[in-house]
Amino acid sequence: MFETEKEIFTREKWEDICHSLAPENLYEDGELDDYEAEQKYKFLIQRGKRLYDAGYLCPKNVYDMCDDEEALKPFVENTNDE
Repeated sequence: MFETEKEIFTREKWEDICHSLAPENLYEDGELDDYEAEQKYKFLIQRGKRLYDAGYLCPKNVYDMCDDEEALKPFVENTNDE
C-alpha cells in the first residue's frame, strides 16, 4: 500500500516534532539551558497542536517511536487497536 501525499506530509511533520523532542535535540546537545529548552518544547507542542487542529493527526507509528510519548498523546490518531 502506498502512502498518499497527505499521509507522507503528516508523517514527516510529526517525525520532525518527535525527533526534536528527544532530549539531545531539545537541548541541542547541551547548547541550550533549561529555560531555552522549555521554550523550544512549548513551540514544538504548539506546532503539534496546529497540525492536529488542521486535521493532521499524529500517526500511531510515529507516536510509538517518540521518546516523549506523553507530549504527543493528545494528538495521536485513534486506531482502536488498544
